[in-house]
Amino acid sequence: PEPQLQPIDPPSNLLGQLVAFENFVQNARVSRAPDWRWGDDDKTGPGILLRKDASKPGWAFVRFGGARDKSYRIGDGSSGHDLVYGA
Repeated sequence: PEPQLQPIDPPSNLLGQLVAFENFVQNARVSRAPDWRWGDDDKTGPGILLRKDASKPGWAFVRFGGARDKSYRIGDGSSGHDLVYGA
């Protein structure tokens, strides 16, 4: 089994801010933003911001609960921001 990731609290100046390419903080806690369109992917609570998606500019991988890693929009041409920093 994969080891448990330990999320970190984002810097206080980023709390509630949209996750974007320019302010990316790996392993930070994230929640859904107003542009969210992924149903109940986040039903287990806050996610962990893992890495930028190299195959899709403007997207980043997040893990919610025990679910598999999935890519969400972080701007930069992706037409939306699905995530904000904080729980």
